[in-house]
Amino acid sequence: MSANSLYIAYEDYLIGRVPSLSTYYFYGSDPGGANEKVALQLIKYAIEKLLNWTVDTAVKRFDEYIIKQLKLERIILYIDYPTEVKKGDVEYILSLIYPAKMHLSPRVLSERIYRSVLEDKEQFPREYFSGVHGFQRFCYCLRYLIEHYKVFYNIQDVYKFFISSEGKHFLSLYRLKVPAEQLGINVLDALYEISKDNEHSQFYYCYYSFIEKEKQMSQKESNSFSGKTEK
Repeated sequence: MSANSLYIAYEDYLIGRVPSLSTYYFYGSDPGGANEKVALQLIKYAIEKLLNWTVDTAVKRFDEYIIKQLKLERIILYIDYPTEVKKGDVEYILSLIYPAKMHLSPRVLSERIYRSVLEDKEQFPREYFSGVHGFQRFCYCLRYLIEHYKVFYNIQDVYKFFISSEGKHFLSLYRLKVPAEQLGINVLDALYEISKDNEHSQFYYCYYSFIEKEKQMSQKESNSFSGKTEK
């Protein structure tokens, strides 16, 4: 399949010469992979060759209206969108075409959705913090929380705060306590992940992890003793 034949077929569809763009140019209907590559190729062609826009103009003016005018509504469905963005998200599409101009890293996407959650505009997507990628998202959110909502003067204060009742209330207030508990995310693990470049972080991670385990063991023994006493 040549790029020229793809562009000709698209232009025929755009001017109404044919009712739709042939599925011949795609590999099934699933988004992502080769299909995403074709979709992005077409969108870039439409922006740069048909509209004759520069990258800066595209960033300013490319929107849902333009997508509709260029008959790209179905084309953009071949893009594999991450959990953080809605299908057809213009900013994300442009970030794939012009990554040097619009860089949307996983961290940026996680922080963006976290801000929306804090502003009560939306909730975290289901299973958002599940698995390895989910843990990384939790780390991004925790980093954002620490950087924007709490001042710490050293790494020890960070660890000490988050194992305290005040720290747990803080996590609850800023919407991270419930998902951490539901998915078994160890907040100390997340703290170490985002601070391991600090030369003292590993020491305090081990120290406060030990304290937490001791506290949990004491609580279990206390509960067990209370149960026996009641009997």
